[in-house]
Amino acid sequence: ILRPVPLPPAAAADRGTLFHEWAADFLGAWIDGEVDERRSMVAAIDGEDSLDADERAWRHRLAQSPWARRRPLAAELPITAIVDGAPINGTIDAVFAGGLDDDGTDDDPSSSGEGRTATPPSTEAITIVDWKTGRRPTSADEIENRLVQLDIYRLLLSGQWGVPLRNIHATLYYLSQSDPRFRAIPANDRDESAVIAEIREGRLLSEQSER
Repeated sequence: ILRPVPLPPAAAADRGTLFHEWAADFLGAWIDGEVDERRSMVAAIDGEDSLDADERAWRHRLAQSPWARRRPLAAELPITAIVDGAPINGTIDAVFAGGLDDDGTDDDPSSSGEGRTATPPSTEAITIVDWKTGRRPTSADEIENRLVQLDIYRLLLSGQWGVPLRNIHATLYYLSQSDPRFRAIPANDRDESAVIAEIREGRLLSEQSER
């Protein structure tokens, strides 16, 4: 039985980084109102000789996913805050208007803002999405550990944008999964005190480097 040779961690990280850059440009084209640019990016995927089969699949899966029809508010958004006396920094892959289960059918790319961050709403629901190209976790402990990242992103974005924590949804989205049913791992609905408790336990962005 022949099996693919696993990539070394550095190579896998590089591929993940390249995908995240492409995803930011793909979403940024909507934010900038460049709808034709998005179409061109998708059309060019299969013609890029530098991409392997997985990298092409990740891009196609994003372009064909419900997130491609959702209105992005930000892509590769830097966030920083002082939480419980400690400085915390991070970068959110994407923020979308609407809750986790919105279908985006009313979104209109022609009404986008300017730049990679559109004007955030103050009262409506929004959703953080963290793209993943690595192995999807299977055990409860693994999943819980990865969701800490989303807990902290929710808290930091709440402070930075002035959106109530209860209005911020979040999910991991594993583009490594061919079946769309197994891509999303939604965040738990933790309140501020619960997230701060995680930080005090030393669980701060423990999976931030896993892309």
